[in-house]
Amino acid sequence: MKKITIILLIIFCVGCKNMFLNMTLKQVGAYDEKIILSKIITNNKEIVFMPMVHLSTKLFYEDVKNKIDSLKRAGQTH
Repeated sequence: MKKITIILLIIFCVGCKNMFLNMTLKQVGAYDEKIILSKIITNNKEIVFMPMVHLSTKLFYEDVKNKIDSLKRAGQTH
């Protein structure tokens, strides 16, 4: 009985850790699939900011690549 209780407690704790990890990753944008650009325009220059995360989904990084390519084609980056 004691072994079963310990095993169930370990399983529950591991499940909670995963839940808290997933909530934290979601808050920092790790599961976002699209990037939201921010622009600042001063005088005759435009600065485009791309918020980045170190860990995200494949769709997120494909969206980043597409937006960078679009900006390059539009002559926005050098």
